[in-house]
Amino acid sequence: MADNGWTNYNSLLNYFVTKADVIVKELTQQSSTARTIHWEEVFSASCDVSDDTIFQVWTSSTMMSVLTAAGYKVISSPSDYWYLDHSENTWKVMYQYEPTVGLSTAQASNVIGGEVAMWGEYIYDGNFEQMVYPRAQAVAERLWSPQTVNDTTTALDRMLI
Repeated sequence: MADNGWTNYNSLLNYFVTKADVIVKELTQQSSTARTIHWEEVFSASCDVSDDTIFQVWTSSTMMSVLTAAGYKVISSPSDYWYLDHSENTWKVMYQYEPTVGLSTAQASNVIGGEVAMWGEYIYDGNFEQMVYPRAQAVAERLWSPQTVNDTTTALDRMLI
């Protein structure tokens, strides 16, 4: 870092992101639809990225508004709602989170999807199923349903079928 005049982590991260993005662009020249996806900290660190970069929100749902307001496409997987290893994220909490709520129409159009995340620190073969089901199923329905389909009672009926 000293040899390159970098005095902080963000400078080093920007170097890495810039190099990685060049590699991705070279590998995907044949595809006009291939795009780079970065975790949101690349945005927070003010790294140099192309305008067509997609960001995945993971730290907090509040980043949905920040990134979409900046004009970026976003994949929603905020840990405060859609992390399966967070036991406080019950299936109802996960089901009731709508990633586009509170966003303008233009911002909402930048939300291109979502993903539940499962990290392995607290997971083993004895608790895998109860950590994943029915919570991942609740997020799947949320992502495939319009905002108006949001009643947990009828959702539970569907999930039990």
